[in-house]
Order: sequence, then structure tokens, then C-alpha cells
Amino acid sequence: MSPIQQITVREWRDGSCSFAVGAVSAGTTVCLYVGAIGFAGQSLAVSIFEDDPVGDDFIASGTLSCSSTACTAIWTATWTGDGFGDPEYYFQFAGGNSGNLSVSR
Repeated sequence: MSPIQQITVREWRDGSCSFAVGAVSAGTTVCLYVGAIGFAGQSLAVSIFEDDPVGDDFIASGTLSCSSTACTAIWTATWTGDGFGDPEYYFQFAGGNSGNLSVSR
């Protein structure tokens, strides 16, 4: 019998994956954090996008490493001009999106 898989949260966290963040400066290390049960030992694909009013831009893909309670990956925030001010990024995993991370210069 396979364990039941459950995702409780998708959020950006500080570089040590300890607490949620919503805005950082370019060059800051952040954690893509997914509270997840039933994924222990798995490595799962994740994609990062820059949120635009019309058509989001693909930025990067990576791999989340999963423990018994969470899946995480580390990313260094970059500043990408989008013509609308500071860029805002989200990551996509298992059919859902995180909230936005605003990155300043």
C-alpha cells in the first residue's frame, strides 16, 4: 500500500528554509518549500516563473528533495527587468503555485 500524499503549503522561505519570505534583494539565497507528507526520499521537478500581467516567463527548473515532512530546493534570487517594476516570481509544483516572491535590485 502506497502512503497517502498530501501537500499542505507551497511557499518561499529564507535560505535555511526556516521562515516564510515575500520579498528579498537580488543575490539572496531562498528556499522553495513545500510542506508535503508521503513524498519521503523522492526527487521531484519544480519550475520557477516570473509573474507578468500578460504571459508569465519561464525562469528555471530544478529538483525538490523530499524528507518525511517537506520537499525543498535552494535558488539564488535574480533581478530580471520585466517592464513593470521589480520582478515577482512563483514556483509551480504538483499542479499548484506558491505565492509571489518580489525581488529588488
